[in-house]
Amino acid sequence: MNKLERIANLIERDYILGLSLVRTINSYDGSLEYLEFLEMDEFDSYTEYIDHYEIAKKIFYGKGFNPRDTFFKFDGYENLESMSEWKVKKEIMDSKEEIAKRVIELWGERYFDICEDDVIEILEEN
Repeated sequence: MNKLERIANLIERDYILGLSLVRTINSYDGSLEYLEFLEMDEFDSYTEYIDHYEIAKKIFYGKGFNPRDTFFKFDGYENLESMSEWKVKKEIMDSKEEIAKRVIELWGERYFDICEDDVIEILEEN
C-alpha cells in the first residue's frame, strides 16, 4: 500500500484527523477551503468581530443554518451554512484521497507543519 492509500485509510478511520489535516493545509495555502468545517461551539469566536446585521445577512443568504447542527462553514460568498456531523463526515470521506494527496505534495515545504504523529510516520518512510 502506498503513502496516499495509507493516509487516506487513516482519514477513513478517523474523520476528525481529516478535518485537522484540512485546517493545517488551509492555514498553509488555503487550497482546501471548501472542506473547512468549523465546530458550532466556535461560532462566537469566528463571528465576534462581525456586525450582528451582517451575521443575520450571512445566515439569510446562506444555504441553510441550524444552530443545533454540529458544524458550520462559510461558503464561497462568505455566507453561513450549518452541517450535521454525518454530512461533514461524508464530505471528508469523499475527499480523503484529495486530502492525502495534498498532504504528500506539501510535505517538506517550508512552514508546512503537521502535528499528527501517524501521518508523519508514513510521510517519513522511504
